Amino acid sequence: MILNLSSEYLKPNSNHLILINQILIQPIPQIGPTCGMVALMMAIQIYKAPPTLNQILEKGKELQLSKNGEIFSIYNLKTLASFYLDCSLEIKDTQDGQSYDNNFINELMNNNLIIMPYDNDKDHRPCLKNGHKSHWALINGLVIILHKDKINNDFLLEYFIQDIQLCNVYFKKSEINLEIGDILQTMDDLYVIALHGKSKNNAIWNYKDFVKSNQNLIEIDHNQRAKLNFETDLILDLKQSLANKYLLLK
Repeated sequence: MILNLSSEYLKPNSNHLILINQILIQPIPQIGPTCGMVALMMAIQIYKAPPTLNQILEKGKELQLSKNGEIFSIYNLKTLASFYLDCSLEIKDTQDGQSYDNNFINELMNNNLIIMPYDNDKDHRPCLKNGHKSHWALINGLVIILHKDKINNDFLLEYFIQDIQLCNVYFKKSEINLEIGDILQTMDDLYVIALHGKSKNNAIWNYKDFVKSNQNLIEIDHNQRAKLNFETDLILDLKQSLANKYLLLK
C-alpha cells in the first residue's frame, strides 16, 4: 500500500517519517451504480455482518432514496445507514482544501470511519469534473508524512510501533487514542487511505486533492441526469446534497 507514496519517502536514509493508521476492511465490488451502498456495506463490516447488496438496494428503493442503487445525497445515505448501524452518524462539513481539518484527521487517527463523495477519474483518483464523475469512497485510514526533526521521539514511541522492514514507517497503536494537535503544523504531506467499489485494493490519495474533489461537486452529468429522470431538484443540486460534506461513523 505505502509503495504508492513518493520513493523519496521510502528510501532507507530518508529524513522523513511515515505515520500510518488504518482499519483493515474487506473490499466489496459494486454492481451497477451502487458505490454509495457498497461504501456503507464495507463500513458495516466493522460492527456486524453486513446485509447483502441486494438487501440494501431494496431498502433504498423502499424508502425512495434511490432508483437503481445510485445515491446523490449524503442525507439519503445517512438515512439508509441508520437502518443498519447503531453507531453515531454525523454529517460534517469539509474545511478549506488548502488547509488541514483537525477534526477530520483526529477521527481517522482514532479508528473512526468516514464515507465521502468525490469526482472519480479514469484511474479512480480524485479529479475535478464538477460532479460529472461523482463516486463514493470509504476512508479507513491516514498516512502522515513529516520530517524526523519535527516529532518528539518519546511521543513517537508512546503512540506508534515501528515497521519491522521499513525503519521510517510507523503504525499507530490501535488501543490508544491520539490528538494530532501540533503535528498538523509540522506535516509535510497527508494522504487518506480509501476503499471504493471499483477496486479490490486500498487507495492512497493526497488529502488536499481529495477534499478539493469533494468541494467541486456541482451537478450530475447531463446525460446521466436524463437517463435517471429524477424528479426532485435537491438531488440534482450536488452543491446542496454532496459538496463540502462527509458522513462520520463513530
